[in-house]
Amino acid sequence: EPAELHQSDHPEMEYNILRGWLSESILDFQYVLLHSNEIKVPDADIYIGHSAGSIVALTHAKEKCVLFGSPLNLIELDRGSNNTTLIYSRRAKITKVLNFIHKKDVLSHPLKHENVTNIFINNNFLNIFGYSPIKAHNSYWKSKKVKKEMIEALKEWKC
Repeated sequence: EPAELHQSDHPEMEYNILRGWLSESILDFQYVLLHSNEIKVPDADIYIGHSAGSIVALTHAKEKCVLFGSPLNLIELDRGSNNTTLIYSRRAKITKVLNFIHKKDVLSHPLKHENVTNIFINNNFLNIFGYSPIKAHNSYWKSKKVKKEMIEALKEWKC
């Protein structure tokens, strides 16, 4: 049946854990895109966001923003335009965006915009089954390179 083929736990489908994780992530992104302006966040000079939270961070940032594992490029590809449109529509006043991309994170992509600095990280997350995109997507919080680059950006931004 066609409906069964869309279930992440269908016995004929491979990579069920990854499929389930991607489905949850996509639903998070859709919800946040629809409601990011309504989500209440405290005022801050800099917003930091991971995954769907990067959309919230970019929506509420006034001048500076740090993104980890951001799906913004995937969202724009789906809309058939370039991601400059989405960044400007989210918050045109932003002057600096630091965007971290793990090379093995299947959800994160570089952003093409004059105010965005893309920084690539690459930790090896190999196990007996190969690399883990789920671990890569969640690795930003423990990455020494991310911490170092953020500290340098904060110094440069005089925060």
